[in-house]
Amino acid sequence: MEYSTVKLKGVVMAKSVQYVSIMERNPAMRLLCTYLIVAAVSALVIYLANMFFPQSVVLGTMSLSMPWAIALSAGKIALVTTFASAFFAEWEYRNGKLLSPSASMAGYLVVNLANLWFVSRFADIYGLGLSSWMVLVALAFTLNFVQAMVIKGWQAMWLKK
Repeated sequence: MEYSTVKLKGVVMAKSVQYVSIMERNPAMRLLCTYLIVAAVSALVIYLANMFFPQSVVLGTMSLSMPWAIALSAGKIALVTTFASAFFAEWEYRNGKLLSPSASMAGYLVVNLANLWFVSRFADIYGLGLSSWMVLVALAFTLNFVQAMVIKGWQAMWLKK
């Protein structure tokens, strides 16, 4: 909320109140919400991929349970994706125009491919194993699509002007 103030005998009182959502006045909260949403979506997609294709998407190791593998993998993917969103915003600012939806999707697809490749190459640490590069590409496309739909829905709901 933004306040116009009036000072009467040393007491500051609000003259008018204009509502501004927390997402507009606090960019850190927007990044936190983006991280949590992307982590939840990534965790769900990874879990469902493992449930429907257990031979191709493997979760857990001998010392890392399936829930921990999901949490670590989804957390890492969400962290890098959230950081990438800041770089995309800077790119848009420097070029003076917004990225087209197709350019944005292509950029996040590259980020998701790199994320999944990195996480799956260190399967003993993160607990996510992928059987082939085709599974990696299919999972990256799925993650990209679902993340985009959920984030766009969240933005439409909370960040409308």
